Amino acid sequence: MMIRILLLLAVLQASCASNNAMEASRQAGIDPDTLLQAPNALLSINVEDDHGAHELFYLSDEMRRYLRSIARGNSPVERMNAVLRDLKERRFYLEYDLNQTTTASEAFSLQQGNCVSHAAMIVAIARHLGLDAYINQGAINSSSQVSQSDGGVRFRQNVSHINPVVVIDDRPFIIEQGYRIYHGKNLHRLSDREAKSLYLNNLAMEAMLRDEMKQAFVHMRNAIQLDDDSSVLWGGLGTIYRRLGAVRLAQQSFIHALNLNPADNIAKNNLYLVQRSLQAEEVYADSRASQGQLPLVQLDELDIQVLAQ
Repeated sequence: MMIRILLLLAVLQASCASNNAMEASRQAGIDPDTLLQAPNALLSINVEDDHGAHELFYLSDEMRRYLRSIARGNSPVERMNAVLRDLKERRFYLEYDLNQTTTASEAFSLQQGNCVSHAAMIVAIARHLGLDAYINQGAINSSSQVSQSDGGVRFRQNVSHINPVVVIDDRPFIIEQGYRIYHGKNLHRLSDREAKSLYLNNLAMEAMLRDEMKQAFVHMRNAIQLDDDSSVLWGGLGTIYRRLGAVRLAQQSFIHALNLNPADNIAKNNLYLVQRSLQAEEVYADSRASQGQLPLVQLDELDIQVLAQ
């Protein structure tokens, strides 16, 4: 009963924090719902979400056939160990690519992806075999690297570590790439909803690096609709707007992200860059906007959040 009460209190506190952030944004003249509606002057959104988050943990027929032939044993643990042993013996390792986030089925078929891909594949297999499994988010911004979009725009990617956790006898075990297994400590369990939203965040950032801005917006909008309390996602939306030159919409997105999480340093940095652009080109931006056009301003190197290491 005490655990249920604590969980209820945690949910209520999260709800209050979200409501407070929404109220703070509205008092600042920001309507988060409006931010999710791309202005016609920017985008004519006809892009369908043909890569839904529901596919993240989906097992393909190929994976099911493999598990029927390999996953042998008298218990879920024995069957999982048989699979991990076979994968390791066959040297079934993903060809790592920070900017290629694949689903469980895609990772298995293509042997390509990043740590989100590996985690999704292991979680999907473990659950199919009857084990409790989930995605864990490790250290925030554990590393960073500078990338450049196809159009020459530079971004600094802040990378967080993601790994799969399989629970055996109430003990969490992390299964890293290379199939090293160790007891997990200080874990941050992601719900499937959170994991799917962060998967879509990665797809949005990858689309932006390919200069596919319509698809980037759709992925990020879908991510926020899954988890509208995430400052990471609202900050990602701000980066997309900034990339499009919609600096005022970017500013509002970053402010809302900070209302949700005042400690979000990525949103802080990007808000500073946007405000600097607005101050430097205020007269130019206002004159262009008054003519029904959105101002295009010089792009600074923006931070983006990727969960893939």
